[in-house]
Amino acid sequence: MRFVSHFYTSLLIVSCAIVTLWLYFGSSIRSTSWNPRQSTKQSPRFVLPDFEYEHPHYGPISEQEEAALMATPGPGTWTIDYSEYKSFPLTAHQYRETVQKSYELQQKIGGNHMHMNFWKADASFQDIAHNEDPNICESSISYLLGDDVTGLARQLTGLFMSAGLAIATNRTFHIIEKDWAWGQWTDYFQEYKPNCHVPPDELVAYPQHTRHWVITENTWKTVYTHNFRNTYEDLSQKGVLRQKAIFQMVIDGIDLLLHLNNDVEGIYRSEQDGILKQIGSDFLSVQIRSGDSVPRIPSILRPIPAIESYEQQIGSTWSQIFPDIPNPTLAVISDDLDAIKSIRRSNSSFKAVQPFEKTQTDLFPRRSGSGGVFLDKVSEMSMEDRKKLAKKILVRLAIAKEGKAVICRSTSHACRLLASMMGWQRAILDQKWISLEVYSWRVPEFRE
Repeated sequence: MRFVSHFYTSLLIVSCAIVTLWLYFGSSIRSTSWNPRQSTKQSPRFVLPDFEYEHPHYGPISEQEEAALMATPGPGTWTIDYSEYKSFPLTAHQYRETVQKSYELQQKIGGNHMHMNFWKADASFQDIAHNEDPNICESSISYLLGDDVTGLARQLTGLFMSAGLAIATNRTFHIIEKDWAWGQWTDYFQEYKPNCHVPPDELVAYPQHTRHWVITENTWKTVYTHNFRNTYEDLSQKGVLRQKAIFQMVIDGIDLLLHLNNDVEGIYRSEQDGILKQIGSDFLSVQIRSGDSVPRIPSILRPIPAIESYEQQIGSTWSQIFPDIPNPTLAVISDDLDAIKSIRRSNSSFKAVQPFEKTQTDLFPRRSGSGGVFLDKVSEMSMEDRKKLAKKILVRLAIAKEGKAVICRSTSHACRLLASMMGWQRAILDQKWISLEVYSWRVPEFRE
């Protein structure tokens, strides 16, 4: 009897523990939609970001930092004090620091809002003081292009998506190019002029319902979070159709901003004419990113697709689009000068050309024995050479978009940017954007 008694006592304890855990985590479990990390079967072709969906915990802040950030508008409230900063706008790294400290204060005073609607206001936050001037925007979203040498395609995708978010929320969009690692916006694009301005010292990186919100590559992971997805996914749809509003933000940003200046447009027209003369207008675009592009999952689980994978996909895609034409024609878009040689060797029936094939050798910052662009080598380039490289990247993307279909691997930010440049109907519904990897379209993964 004693044994039975202990058994039921133990069973009761275990049962209580299970119920307690369910009550504690249940709401979170029920509110969490499909996670690409947890599914290996019937994965949709296009999914949302695969960085962390929740705010990271940044650790405690010092008493001095807390005192600098805290104001005295009333009990249980918090704000931001910029009095220690002398130059505005701040750098991307400084905005990141303010987000870290602000988030920690919010946890102490306002609680965690990560499962609420993305635009749910934090009642404990008091926005900084604003100037009252008719020329100042009523509300705005700004994107700061920082001084870190990171991939051009991922920076532009972040910029375009932020612009689309501004359009979706009726906010004025601004570009901040303070010390941009790739030069000036007008080095590549037509000038963009909003019809109102934002005082640089009124920009706030967190929370997002501040009047003048600034986003940087360094604060990206605190922007596109779990509650962002919950707010903008269409839960009445399935698979890729749930993502349409997110995808559309990037498209809207492209429509607003991606207008090449006369210099880059001229280079594009010249290369385009050369390709049309060689292979005509009926071609597939094959985008191959090499260099320091690293898959999310270790290569032992998810290897970078080999040239044979491209060859197989080229053959099947071509036969679907051009069943009566036996030999595929290709525009190979790659940072690796040897990629086109590999494509040609893989199948002698392929007629392949590559933009800048004869002129790009001296601009690609290769490592010894390795093909493709390596960003640590890009940072060693002069600004003039960096601009030349950026122009060629933009021209290659513009040409790739014109293919009858695009084949690429989705861990490349350029690949995912191409999908948005092609548009929802053509890329998604008509399935003319084809990824060789399990996880496909998603917004940039800005890791530290």
